[in-house]
Amino acid sequence: MARQISITSELFQSLVEIDVNGFCIDLHNDYDCISFTHSGETNKFCLHFRSIKENPQHPLVSLQFEQVRFHRINAGLETTPKSKTIDNIYRGRFEAGGNLHEFTEDGKSFYCLEFLEAYSFQFFAKVLMIVL
Repeated sequence: MARQISITSELFQSLVEIDVNGFCIDLHNDYDCISFTHSGETNKFCLHFRSIKENPQHPLVSLQFEQVRFHRINAGLETTPKSKTIDNIYRGRFEAGGNLHEFTEDGKSFYCLEFLEAYSFQFFAKVLMIVL
């Protein structure tokens, strides 16, 4: 059975390396993104990763964002090995009404997600979990 662990982060803190009970999940160096999905029905955006290490403790890992509203999606149509590698993901600020904000009125955070090539996303989400 998959374990879901809620993740909180400081503003602009990289979420590429995630500490799970003293074990580091390094999504940049140790994992390739194998797919990402969004369900309008459940309003979840999930990124699915497979370890590139031999005998990993967690061979499959997913990041799951809930109550998602996309702000910007950039997707190239050509894929390369680098397009599977996450470069950065962090919780940032967004501009509204000429001011910078950390949270929306309904409590959502603004996330920026970039791959080495081909894909980038900016979106709002209320919940972030890692699924092991």
